Amino acid sequence: MIISKFFSGCLELNISKQPIVGFTEFNIILKNNKYKNYFFDNIKSLVRYVLLEFYNGGVNSYNLFLYFKDESMFCKIIPRFITSPYFIGYKLAQVHTYEKMKNIKNEYLKFRRNDEE
Repeated sequence: MIISKFFSGCLELNISKQPIVGFTEFNIILKNNKYKNYFFDNIKSLVRYVLLEFYNGGVNSYNLFLYFKDESMFCKIIPRFITSPYFIGYKLAQVHTYEKMKNIKNEYLKFRRNDEE
C-alpha cells in the first residue's frame, strides 16, 4: 500500500503487502539520487514513527536494511517483535488486513505532519 509518492514517483513510501516477516514492513524507494536527502529524511521520520507512535509506542527495536536494485535504492524498516512460530516453522507470514494498513498509513501521515512542525 502506497503511503505517498514524491517528485513524480522518484521517491515512494509504502507498507508491504507481502512482508518478509511480521505484520508490518515499511519500504522507501529512491529512483533518482537527486532526491537522496528526502530519502534519508523519510527514513528518519519513519523510524521515529515506529519507535514513538506505532502500536502506541510499544516498539523499542527495529531492523533497517538498505540495498540497491536496478539503479534504485531501497530501505526496509521492520518493527521488531517476537517472531511468530508460524513463520519459523512453516514460513507463513501473517499480514494485516487492507483496512489495518490504511489505518497505519493515515496514522503515519498524521505523525509526519506533526513531526515536521
